[in-house]
Amino acid sequence: MPRLPPEVQQQGVTVKKVSSAFLLAISLVSRDNRYDSLFLTNYAQINLLNQIGNIEGVGESRLSSNQVYSMRSW
Repeated sequence: MPRLPPEVQQQGVTVKKVSSAFLLAISLVSRDNRYDSLFLTNYAQINLLNQIGNIEGVGESRLSSNQVYSMRSW
């Protein structure tokens, strides 16, 4: 702590113990092809990711997909 800048010392430091091995993988699919992979990824991002991460004993939850909704404005 003494070697950290004052701004960081004021905010505090959070340390998480993390394993590089994952314990569970969840796959979302649309059996009738009504939803594509981009929609399912966005659904997981909005509705599932934080809830899974908040389960006691879960260190971190993350998506392995690189697909995300984006918006370009001019």
